Amino acid sequence: MRNILDFMAWGISHASSARIPAGSTLCVPLEMAASAGVWQYLYGTTGVKCTQALLDKKYSQYYMDWGWSRKEYDNVTAGWISRGVTVCDCQGLEDKYSGADTNAKGNYANYCTDKGRIADISRPYVFGEAIFVGGSPSSIDHVGWIAGFAPDGEALVLHERGLAHGCVIERMSSAGKKWSYRGLMTKRYSYEAITLPTTPAPIQTQTVLRITKPLMRGGFVKALQDALNEGGYDCGKADGICGEKTRAGILAFIEQHKDM
Repeated sequence: MRNILDFMAWGISHASSARIPAGSTLCVPLEMAASAGVWQYLYGTTGVKCTQALLDKKYSQYYMDWGWSRKEYDNVTAGWISRGVTVCDCQGLEDKYSGADTNAKGNYANYCTDKGRIADISRPYVFGEAIFVGGSPSSIDHVGWIAGFAPDGEALVLHERGLAHGCVIERMSSAGKKWSYRGLMTKRYSYEAITLPTTPAPIQTQTVLRITKPLMRGGFVKALQDALNEGGYDCGKADGICGEKTRAGILAFIEQHKDM
């Protein structure tokens, strides 16, 4: 069984890095983003080269009925053919990698365990975890994957966002989607041996650490944990995740130095 990070590294290599917040931590080195060329979104495709015949077919099949004028459609897709752009839809990203043939609803139903509504699951997000859009499992129509975390702890999602956006990595809250379900694709991938990446975060002038949901994490958290542990202020394992042990270590440091 393949490790989920192999799929994530491959997917991230086809995603734009333009929307990744500065100082974020990805599950692979940041420089891997877009390293294989940014793919664009076209519904009903699975990692194929764009042609005029394909654009015409998908416009007639889908986009015309969805209210796109031909002028709007042509403006968004202008230059794709001359640039040799590869196109893909949301689940098509994983289908291309794995050789499968399903959709987002099928992914949730057939690949995922430890799954349910986002509002009902309290565990932290996991690198490579699938997240979905839909009012119910039977109406799921979009999928993305947790690719990393912003400096404030918010999860970043890798997904083929839509025709006007392409393959991107961005904050869950700014992804233009109402994410509603989540699950681990353990029926297709192993989630073992997942560790935080070693890509250093840029120096920050000020960071406010809080116990958030999901937990704040990143290289700057690990650096603080290492420093506190070395100074005798127990933060537990230096894993880059700001939990209760990290908070206790910080408070112990503050208490000993508050009168200095």
